[in-house]
Amino acid sequence: MYKSIMVTSINDYYLLKQIYLEYLLLEMCRIKNTGKRLQQQVQVVWQLLMLRNFYQNNMTYLAYQVQELDGTFIGDVKTLETPALQEDHILIKVEYSSLNYKDALSATGVKGVTRNYPFVPGIDAAGVVTDSASTLFAEGDEVIVTGYDLGMNTPGGFGEFITAPEGWIVKKPENLSALEAMSIGTAGITAAASVIKIMDSKPSSELPIMVTGATGGVGSVAVMILSKLGFNVSALTGKPEAKNFLTQLG
Repeated sequence: MYKSIMVTSINDYYLLKQIYLEYLLLEMCRIKNTGKRLQQQVQVVWQLLMLRNFYQNNMTYLAYQVQELDGTFIGDVKTLETPALQEDHILIKVEYSSLNYKDALSATGVKGVTRNYPFVPGIDAAGVVTDSASTLFAEGDEVIVTGYDLGMNTPGGFGEFITAPEGWIVKKPENLSALEAMSIGTAGITAAASVIKIMDSKPSSELPIMVTGATGGVGSVAVMILSKLGFNVSALTGKPEAKNFLTQLG
């Protein structure tokens, strides 16, 4: 009969490691023809397993967390515990995120976006897999997560770590850095999807295309893409000071 023991401190870890290691080595000494090299190998493996158990059960990370206090929503950097990894889920060390309108809605308490608080916003994240319960991704993979429920009701990219199901994750293209991927983000994906819809309708290149909200994330990327495709773009904005910015986009 084996008993599961939760390691709650570094002292507990060292104590348990020593107890189990001594027990394991004693048992091995009873086996005939057990060489010293094999004993050393088992000792190294056991130490690695114990270290893995310690970090998985005790790892914390920093995140920008929004709390609801008497109807007021306050954001602050907090130390949080890393959640246990579920089946087919991935643990990702976040390198970059991006700021979206939906993040602002979540941070200001719009319950149509985020139902329960405290909560970590951030609907985009790019980073490196540090642990995987999936056959699709392995430790060290560079990945991207955008959309789905991330940053809405699943803790998002404004933290050092996120966990997400394998179906939400894609491998980062080799010709993009994590920073470049998050510079595109959900806004860029939305803009590209809109442009594809326009192109499916086979518009005349002789007619101008108007983009509303042109200084926003989606609008500005749409202006840039359409201009690169050779269309005459009219950018609509209520911000006269943004004229030079929009002109530079095309």
